Amino acid sequence: MWNEQRPHHPSRGAGRSLAGGCPGGLGVPRSRRSFLTDTSLGFGWLAFSGLAAQQFQAAAAADRAAGGLHFAPRAKHVIFLFMDGGVSHVDTFDYKPELARRSGQPAEWKADEKSQAAGQNRKWLGPLWEFRRRGQSGLCASDLLPHMAGVIDDMCVVRSLVGETPLHGAQNLLLHTGRSLGAAPSMGSWIAHGLGTENENLPGYVLLNNDWIPNGGLQNFTSGFLPATCEATLVRAEGIPVASHTDG
Repeated sequence: MWNEQRPHHPSRGAGRSLAGGCPGGLGVPRSRRSFLTDTSLGFGWLAFSGLAAQQFQAAAAADRAAGGLHFAPRAKHVIFLFMDGGVSHVDTFDYKPELARRSGQPAEWKADEKSQAAGQNRKWLGPLWEFRRRGQSGLCASDLLPHMAGVIDDMCVVRSLVGETPLHGAQNLLLHTGRSLGAAPSMGSWIAHGLGTENENLPGYVLLNNDWIPNGGLQNFTSGFLPATCEATLVRAEGIPVASHTDG
């Protein structure tokens, strides 16, 4: 910071005036030289950040090649299909025997101001397709998806996801970022940050979008507090594939 106690430098503070400004603050630079002199540390840190990122990625690649991880990675890419409005879990891979037993019976209901229940005349609805145990793993899958049921031993079904509220937008953010309020890196951003990229000139996280933004908005795919290079690159289904700063 420039102040009156610092020794005068011919190129720093040339033509400056602190009158009316914050005591001890930098004045308005009057020349390009004085501006570059005062901000040289900032430009230096920008260059250092770029060089350090390259060295970090090179070191991470060397560790992977040397088998420095606990488990040797087999996957080179991650494809995450988020199909908003998809088929119900209780009709595909999440078999609930108690729900099937109670199908058609009146559902227990009590007045609750926070509930979005339709009313006290609701009834339980069991699965509409028959469930069977499939493959050597014995994982349950319904007859709705016979092909996927045939390759059930190559699949991993996660049944431990639990929502926090009945709001679609908040739960989409919870799924993608781990927070119902967003403002956090998405799953793709964390993967891009952890795995890096083999080509720094190409995006490591690509979002194939059908020109429809899901509930929760683009915060589902943001980099949050991670570097901007970890944010999703949006590829459009129609028109210009990749937006730029000139076309909005």
